[in-house]
Amino acid sequence: MFTAIIAAIVVGWSLHVQGWPLYAYLPAAILSALGTVVLWIGIWFAVRKLSYPYVARKQRRALRDNPPDDSEA
Repeated sequence: MFTAIIAAIVVGWSLHVQGWPLYAYLPAAILSALGTVVLWIGIWFAVRKLSYPYVARKQRRALRDNPPDDSEA
């Protein structure tokens, strides 16, 4: 979220300095924030998708070595 806000500020300010009118650089800044969020979600999804087999093996091994205690139920 912080990265998206920074991206929007940088894009908005740079376009403002270049002389773009408010009605043009404000939507561009908002779209850059949304694009940054979409990029973060895509990267998060790819990392989760690629690391799933490793994490699943690790969790299965941990459950096999230390089964959950059902005596509290």
